[in-house]
Amino acid sequence: IAIDNARLYSDLEKALEQLKDSQSQILLSSKLAAIGELAGGVAHEVNNPLQIILSRVQLMKLQNRSAGKVVDGLQLIEDNVKRISRIIRALLGFAAHNRADAEGQPFELASALHQACALTRHQLESKLIDTELVIAEDMPQAMGSVGELEQVFINLILNAANAMSSGGRLTINADLQDSWLETRFTDTGSGIGPEHLGRIFEPFFTTHADDGGTGLGLAVSYRIIENHGGSITVDSVPGDGSTFIVRLPVPGKEPQPSGLMDKQ
Repeated sequence: IAIDNARLYSDLEKALEQLKDSQSQILLSSKLAAIGELAGGVAHEVNNPLQIILSRVQLMKLQNRSAGKVVDGLQLIEDNVKRISRIIRALLGFAAHNRADAEGQPFELASALHQACALTRHQLESKLIDTELVIAEDMPQAMGSVGELEQVFINLILNAANAMSSGGRLTINADLQDSWLETRFTDTGSGIGPEHLGRIFEPFFTTHADDGGTGLGLAVSYRIIENHGGSITVDSVPGDGSTFIVRLPVPGKEPQPSGLMDKQ
């Protein structure tokens, strides 16, 4: 009886932990949906007057080229307007991905990963980061928008690069896990503090605001993967790097629970 009670207690603890994680995922998903609906309307309304301001500032710079202080002030305005414009573009992208289903066709996950690595090679090499890409043989095809998923992979690679400012190693490992195509992005960077770990997929949350970060990259990535029927989670220890885990369903296979019990 004591053994059975201990087993039941352990099962209950696991069930409660899974319920908490599930509630956290649902809450985040609802928050993303609400932000997405708001973002589309606000971004369109703000973008047009913003472009007018930018064009006027650039014209004034040309007209006052001989006035150094005026030009410096106008340059400061232009730089900040461009930063706002980048945030608006990110918002529009976030709103565009805020839909229920992903449209697309079958594609090779390996090709998408190779393309993402090729597009980010210069940034990684300039920061003295070594990259290792390991892809299991005979991987089944994924289904969805290859362009959107490449966007996710590129974002995860660049985030890893930002975490390794003094160089390091990025390992990308893709293989088949049950009914999921699983890709792990593991860096040797600074890691993510526990106070930030639960918020990294929230819109506008960033620890790189000084570097021009908008806090929308991971939120957009989360929405894209969710719309493809998958999950994105992270395992990180401060000072010991991070691993972002992307799971995509294999077409035609009934998926098992993907990652609700993984720590975020």
